[in-house]
Amino acid sequence: MSHTSYDIHIRLRDHWVFEDTRETELMARNAAARLLADPSCAGVRIIRNFHIGSRLVRETEIFQEIREVQDSRPERINDIDEASPLCHDADTFAGPDSRHLMGRLFRSYLNSITATPTEVMHSHRELLRMQDKGQLIWSGIGRVAELQAARAGGDGRERRAALSGFVDDLSRRAHAAAQLRLPPLEAGFGALRATLAGQDGPDTPDYLALTALSRHLLDTRSWAAKLQTLCRLITDEPDPHAVALLDGVVADVLGTDVIQELLGPQPTLGSALCGMLDLARGRFQPRAPGAQALAEPLNALFAQRRLPASRRCLILRVHRQLRSAQPLHPRDPAEERGEFHRLLPRLLTPSGLLEGAVTAEAITQRFARGVEQGGRAGRLGAVRAAFAAMPEPGHGVVYLSALSHSAEAPALMEAMLDLLGQVATIRTLPQLGQPGQPANERMAGAARAVRALAASALPTRARDSAMQHIDDLIENFVIAERILERIDQSAVHVRERAQKLVRFCGSGLLPEGKALRRARAHSLALLRQPNFNERFIEGLTDPGEAEAALRDFHHQLQSQPGFIS
Repeated sequence: MSHTSYDIHIRLRDHWVFEDTRETELMARNAAARLLADPSCAGVRIIRNFHIGSRLVRETEIFQEIREVQDSRPERINDIDEASPLCHDADTFAGPDSRHLMGRLFRSYLNSITATPTEVMHSHRELLRMQDKGQLIWSGIGRVAELQAARAGGDGRERRAALSGFVDDLSRRAHAAAQLRLPPLEAGFGALRATLAGQDGPDTPDYLALTALSRHLLDTRSWAAKLQTLCRLITDEPDPHAVALLDGVVADVLGTDVIQELLGPQPTLGSALCGMLDLARGRFQPRAPGAQALAEPLNALFAQRRLPASRRCLILRVHRQLRSAQPLHPRDPAEERGEFHRLLPRLLTPSGLLEGAVTAEAITQRFARGVEQGGRAGRLGAVRAAFAAMPEPGHGVVYLSALSHSAEAPALMEAMLDLLGQVATIRTLPQLGQPGQPANERMAGAARAVRALAASALPTRARDSAMQHIDDLIENFVIAERILERIDQSAVHVRERAQKLVRFCGSGLLPEGKALRRARAHSLALLRQPNFNERFIEGLTDPGEAEAALRDFHHQLQSQPGFIS
């Protein structure tokens, strides 16, 4: 089945950026007219897309208007309410945390020139251009110095002087590097860095390698094209140190408006945050036309865990949006909790919340906006509201465990212990989860709650009591549902029974405790039966295959605590 859609792009300086999609040409032209009514709009174009099924067959430009725009407005910094940790030398000042902050602080300016903080900091020409933008850099230094001094309890004037000195030092380094003829990127980023490490130069191999990369990226006037170049370099790069440097630059790019190009039109903020977290896990399914070519290599690199800095950049962006006043669902407040329920599983790991206390604090601030009281009463109410919004009590336990590590935990402990006490009233494992969950999901959720409690900073007595109670619920569930008997069926070959039991014990579905000890004891009862090894290889006629099967099984036993091979 075929259909047609219409993409609208807007002009930013010398390149096009995807803006939106319309279903009909008339709707697209009306949207273009509205955009062109803005005197600051440099241009609009419409692309007609012809699809057969889910496949894009043909793209045709049906409208384009470009015009000169004279923007007399002074460059301004973007508002931030938190700064990176204190940096004490120029290398730290040019490091990933500082660049991430600069990307947020100067986002409007950097988007206007399509350059990352890395490119500006490693190009003397771009640094001079930025310094020519009135008070832009000095306004940024003033804001960061103010925030850092407030957090560290220092003098804002001293902090401004230190940051100004770092900028001057960076400018000197960039000027010295600008005089050099650096190797090309064709052989790979790691090879380029290795070449520089073997030569005498005015700076470190890392700085000069990033300078060479920045020269190449500055000639690429599209965020998507920059990302594609960086993904290609990382995919072909065997050197972990070189990959880490490139990862920092990918994080710079992902801090820009390219994320909107990747995500495409999203119906809600909740959907957009889900998309970012899916990308951070390497599981993103793009909706935007043309985004597949960019999403595919990014998904692969995230799935391979080769982009830790970029993953952190995406998660921090999600946290900022969670703390914001923007609703997860813009049109229907009644859907707000449903959007949160869609988002929450992406914020969970087998051991707890994605970034522990930081994620818990972001969730708390999201729900604080729905509490009428202020001050301490409002913060306590926010904790209770967040716990009540969890799709299951087990998630609430994970949230409280992570929140216990936050700076505000002592002031919130009254509400946290009260809510944890409610878990003690739960009498069966299904009540800890959601209705209709499969048995393995019930056990996995309970195990996550126990592990989160074990790692928490909750008072020892309350923590141990909650862990013991949930462990009892798990053991009772395993007994009542005959989980071990369903795995260990006498009609099945002993080899398959033993393998399934041992896999179950090592699956993480049961936390350390009575239920897992019961499962191990059941497994050991089978393994200690007379002539177990002979019965295990029974039916394997090839001696080599039988020996390998027995050897692999014993290696599996040795890899797990609680078993004796």
